[in-house]
Amino acid sequence: MNHMCIMLRSLRMGHNLRQSEVAAALGLSLSAYSHYECGSRMPDIQILIKICHFYQINMNYMVFILCLDAAEKGFADTDTIFQLFTYGNPPDKDEQMLLSCYRNLSPAEKTSIHYFMESVSAGSVNVR
Repeated sequence: MNHMCIMLRSLRMGHNLRQSEVAAALGLSLSAYSHYECGSRMPDIQILIKICHFYQINMNYMVFILCLDAAEKGFADTDTIFQLFTYGNPPDKDEQMLLSCYRNLSPAEKTSIHYFMESVSAGSVNVR
């Protein structure tokens, strides 16, 4: 299974939907949608837009998932993919750790982090 089909299946199941319901919402036949979810086909940009709109998710994330699948098929290496999505600089280990921790925070904790980072950037907090 590739990353995209895992993502599509997880999104659908997380919303307690059947493949037929998602297919209808996207204007696809059940067969066409099933091909995306089982990994035998990859959605094109128009379908990705519909998927992102339907689930209210970030398009960059879905394109990133497609790129990871392309990397696994040998079309590009993962370092190149990360560089494209990080403006040429893949995250170092500290940044990866911080991102991982941040993603596990509650919305309230994330808000606190935002306020802290804004105060650090504004110079109102002294950080060693």
